[in-house]
Amino acid sequence: METLRKPLILIVDDTPKNIQVLGKTLHDIGYNVSFATSGKQGLDSRKKEIPDLILLDIQMPEMDGFEVCKILKVKPETKDIPVIFLTALTDSDKIVQGFEIGAVDYITKPFHTAELTIIINTSSKSAASLLENLLEWARSQTGEISIKPKNISINNLFSKTIQIVSAMAIKKNITIEMQQMNDEIVYADKLLVNTILRNLLTNAIKFTYSGGKVVLSTEKKKEFLEISVSDTGVGIEPGNIDKIFKIDSKFSNLGTEKEKGTGLGLILCKEFVEKQGGTIWVESKLEKGSKFTFRLPLGKNDTFYGEKL
Repeated sequence: METLRKPLILIVDDTPKNIQVLGKTLHDIGYNVSFATSGKQGLDSRKKEIPDLILLDIQMPEMDGFEVCKILKVKPETKDIPVIFLTALTDSDKIVQGFEIGAVDYITKPFHTAELTIIINTSSKSAASLLENLLEWARSQTGEISIKPKNISINNLFSKTIQIVSAMAIKKNITIEMQQMNDEIVYADKLLVNTILRNLLTNAIKFTYSGGKVVLSTEKKKEFLEISVSDTGVGIEPGNIDKIFKIDSKFSNLGTEKEKGTGLGLILCKEFVEKQGGTIWVESKLEKGSKFTFRLPLGKNDTFYGEKL
């Protein structure tokens, strides 16, 4: 069996401590890593080996991250490489400026390992995301993904996931809402549920027009909790609904702003839901939107003992 190549991530940051933390984290979760300590060095390093993803610090001397990104986006060999900005800035104007230049996301300092992992693994236009999804699919098929269920707060997962995808929503002026709900507890694997929610939210944002809305909601059904992600997007052709969860259909569409997808996100959702004893389905109307719902077991008792995010 052919071994999938590990994605290469280039870190460009003038602070050695940041490179050390990022490099170790990325290496531990299965990425190859290269680094540069200045914008010029980062531009030179791309000539040796083209990375799959670039983590680019904004505030650097001599040449800042914005300038480096502009150069990358005009070079034919680097214009399609996803760039994620690293920033201590919270100024929304700077974040928007980054998107306008061509970034696909941003990560705020100080770094949080879980957030870093999530953003990199699910970056919407990333070749690294494609390879990671392929790796996750391969691991799930060979039994390498172990399931470790515990009682977890679904509202905690909602809040954290919304933070992660908020950059995508801001870019498209899309509102994400959590409908008023009790903080239900499910008995599930936190990492797998994170992956499911991120993929469903990313998918909803991708296929919703600018100014639209995405809603998260829950409903108790006997011993299960039904978790839904609804959008006001383009909807799905009736003939395509049966294809979206099938690996052999190779079904993928461009988003409302020509965002590319791998076609594997929803397939992974189905796989990870079913591994936890649940089910997933979709209801959709063209030009009205879609509602993806999945079902997970409720917590095993009334006491919450799972790890909070």
